[in-house]
Amino acid sequence: PAPSPAFHALEGHPAVGVNDMSLEAGGLFDIAGSWSPPHRTHRRGTDADLRIRNLRRRDLQELAELILGQGCSIRDEENHYHITCL
Repeated sequence: PAPSPAFHALEGHPAVGVNDMSLEAGGLFDIAGSWSPPHRTHRRGTDADLRIRNLRRRDLQELAELILGQGCSIRDEENHYHITCL
């Protein structure tokens, strides 16, 4: 499938790390077999953490607008965003 318009909106911006997520239908996204869920909500396939330390204020604002525009919610946990998309 082709990348979404949201993906193209991030071109030219610093990389955003995505971690602590599960498979779309739930369950651990664990290639090495050594991961355990850090948060209960990450088991449903609707939550992920985004590392944001390397982003400038303007980039953070654009990322937040992009996430909210997709119907997701954001909880700012200082060194990362916790996002939930239902």
